[in-house]
Amino acid sequence: MEMEKQAIMNKTLLAGAVFLGLAVYCLLGAFGVGDDTLAFALIEIGVPEEYSDNGSRMLSGLLLAIAIVLQVLGWSAASDGRVVSHAEVKNAIYTARKNPDYCGNRGFPEQRKNLAVMNQLFTERAQTCKPPLFVINGAPGSGKSLFARALANDGHNAKYLDLLAEREHDYTSRPHLSDCIIEKASAFIVDEAGHADQETIVPTVDQLLEDGITVVLLVQMRVDLPPQLTAKAAMARMERLELKPDRETSGVIL
Repeated sequence: MEMEKQAIMNKTLLAGAVFLGLAVYCLLGAFGVGDDTLAFALIEIGVPEEYSDNGSRMLSGLLLAIAIVLQVLGWSAASDGRVVSHAEVKNAIYTARKNPDYCGNRGFPEQRKNLAVMNQLFTERAQTCKPPLFVINGAPGSGKSLFARALANDGHNAKYLDLLAEREHDYTSRPHLSDCIIEKASAFIVDEAGHADQETIVPTVDQLLEDGITVVLLVQMRVDLPPQLTAKAAMARMERLELKPDRETSGVIL
């Protein structure tokens, strides 16, 4: 990570040096030292000669300003460590997600309305004898993880699984859902289910459903899951902390 920081700092300083060199070259030409290449170029594109000197100096000043900004950014990163690598950001997210209080373990903001909506979905699936499989999709920050933890706390013998945290900082591999299930439960609420291994999640979920276990999968988009799962699931979406059932698939009218 330190090498990555150093590389970013070096590139910033190098870019600043290039702009500084261009600015000095153009300024020297504008003040009669050597050829005023920039002024000549301005004349070539149709700028009157009486304005070419001023235009050359203005552009030179702009290049100089850019060079100063880049140099300041480079030295600032070197002195106080403002440059943070992508890997450090990812690791910080994963560490936070492993914290039991991540996203409000006690259901804050208020989740009673969303829990009531989810109970309606549970009831409808039970009445129609359809498999107790539910998929909730929503954009990052919409409140999925917050609701998932509240749902796990509200349910009887329900377990919350966060597959993003299960990746253990490995950005390429996908965890197997079956490996994350280490104890029995009557329901599994699987957050970030789109990160699961796509080939094994279908048989794992099918086995859970055959055992009479309720499965709630939370993803950013429906396409993050195999169509074999979304085709038979009750669908809902999370928008700005509000759970909204998909009427076409859930059969629930609010």
